[in-house]
Amino acid sequence: MNDLAALAARAGAAGLSEQDAAAGTQVAIWRYSDGADVDAVDPEAEKLADYLERSAQNLAEPDASLTLDPPAVSGHPGERLGPVTVHTDADSVTVIPPADAATSGVRVVDQDGRAVTSVVDGGKVFFEVPGKALDGSAALSVQASTSVPVGRAFTSDSRSQTQILAGSSESTVSATATANWAATGPVPALSARKNCAKNGVDITAANKGDEAFTFQLMGFEHTIAAGESRTVTIPLQEDQPYDFTILGPNGFGQRFAGVLDCATQSSAGGDEVQTLSEPSPALAGDTSADGVNLAETGSSDATPVIAGIAIVLLAIGGGVVLLVGKKEPHGADTRK
Repeated sequence: MNDLAALAARAGAAGLSEQDAAAGTQVAIWRYSDGADVDAVDPEAEKLADYLERSAQNLAEPDASLTLDPPAVSGHPGERLGPVTVHTDADSVTVIPPADAATSGVRVVDQDGRAVTSVVDGGKVFFEVPGKALDGSAALSVQASTSVPVGRAFTSDSRSQTQILAGSSESTVSATATANWAATGPVPALSARKNCAKNGVDITAANKGDEAFTFQLMGFEHTIAAGESRTVTIPLQEDQPYDFTILGPNGFGQRFAGVLDCATQSSAGGDEVQTLSEPSPALAGDTSADGVNLAETGSSDATPVIAGIAIVLLAIGGGVVLLVGKKEPHGADTRK
């Protein structure tokens, strides 16, 4: 946030200078990173520090996001099978056609039949299957690179100040969608995705054929009429692995395996900061409290939580904490 007036209003302060914002942000970070009993001398900076402390959350470093919905489609030769909708936080997504596209003639297109090589969030793509294609299947994949915030907290085994680095890193993610087609008979499209609201995994079967599709799942038989779909939720516990195989007619089989992972990263560990004794190069402009050099620093298991908090505080405080990097913090004092 670069609007100091809006930041002051949120914090309940009469007004904030850049120095006040820097001091308040730094004080809030010290309270978390070092467990320091520290207040800002300036009352407006103190209001900001209190606001940031109240607003901070324990967050894991976020991952890049890329999903396809639905991840499986079906239909008949001569049709555009889909749509498959792309959901992502990346600026653009690269579309990779089926590996055998040159020989099979299957193309990845938009709703107007134009070939697609890249899409943005919310874009829809289709499998265009030639009318004379034999019964078969194909898969497309999408890939994206996006910048995600990351952070590390470097702690000392003495009373030196914890140093926090916050920045960004490039992350590459991918996803795949499949298509099945047949001239006659059942034409299933099967997919699985976690359902955290129901603590399980949803197995969805859609049938775009002209005959019913009957399959077995975990000993139970299910029948999907032509043109219909059904979702079956398999209940699981958090972190429980699953391995399902769906069996259908004529030797049909499709396997889904994974682990149910719905819980967010725990903030367990409290305020204790663990340290390692491995030496690390000093950072340009780094100083420590009371003039003590950071002779030994390390990153600990607690650093993702501390760094996650720091990233949030820096985002709210506009990053102006960098203004105090080479001198004593403006408008702050400590009580030991």
